[in-house]
Amino acid sequence: MKDLESAIKRMFLNRPFGRILLDRKVDDKIAVNYEWEEILKYSREGVFEFEYSEGELVGLIGFHVSQYDTDIFKKRTAIVKYLIVEEGSDAFEAVVTDALLNKFNLWVKKSNIEVAIARIDSSFFNSILALQKQKYCFYETITYKTLLTSEIDAKSLDQVDFRFASIDDLSIVKKIALKNTFRKSHFYLDPEFSETHTDMMYANWIDNSFKSNDRIIVVEENTRIVGAFIYDVVIFGDKLDSKRAIWKSAFIDGNFRKKGLGKMLFGAALKACINEGVASIDSSLIVKNIPSQNLHTYYKFKLVSVSYTFHRWFHK
Repeated sequence: MKDLESAIKRMFLNRPFGRILLDRKVDDKIAVNYEWEEILKYSREGVFEFEYSEGELVGLIGFHVSQYDTDIFKKRTAIVKYLIVEEGSDAFEAVVTDALLNKFNLWVKKSNIEVAIARIDSSFFNSILALQKQKYCFYETITYKTLLTSEIDAKSLDQVDFRFASIDDLSIVKKIALKNTFRKSHFYLDPEFSETHTDMMYANWIDNSFKSNDRIIVVEENTRIVGAFIYDVVIFGDKLDSKRAIWKSAFIDGNFRKKGLGKMLFGAALKACINEGVASIDSSLIVKNIPSQNLHTYYKFKLVSVSYTFHRWFHK
């Protein structure tokens, strides 16, 4: 186990990916140890396959059955969470990726998987090419951005007014969310997933947000809810020594757009995070969502990493 741990940590340093490993403000050792702990946690629910060359670890793939997506879409769905290949020549990386995907394909056949969803760091170019050669179809680009709350001009938010939602707000928040969800996500774009089921997935997600520890902010105009913002706060403790907000979703009633409500909603989320003593904010969003991208730029979020989402249907 120690040898595997050392090999994976070496790979993390050689091929950094994602929010933590690519953030230069996070010490390399802390970032690597954090990602190793994430690997250990994932191994309790997921499956890992490894590829070796001359006795050295050169690649790994981690995946699991998503029961949530399977139940919603009535399609047996697998998620590829990890696909990491040691840096080398184009040919070397392509061969290693193919070998890992072939091991995954054997598991897919045994597990009766109908569709696989993979999100891959955009810098893993040769692995992306190998995915496409194996009939994985590209659907979206996700940007990961971050902001230190110490960099926010808190005084500029003094006039921002908001409140946290109560369970009584569930129906109106859900209605606004479903009517105004950005409909260019990978589930909406893939014609194999029905729009009805995708709407059901988002409705269920809103329900779960109200039941969980998520913070749900609402902004109002003349006592009418016109926007909602959902985020979570995570305390990483010793691993990263940071209290972080994870921004998840924002919705504005379409009838009230172009009135500055988006800026007010983002400002409300920033103010709430500052009030809660959050040190930094992480936010992921679809690159095509230009209004949200512009608001992140306005509030000086910094780009950390980019990933691509792929689907492969195995009945084709």
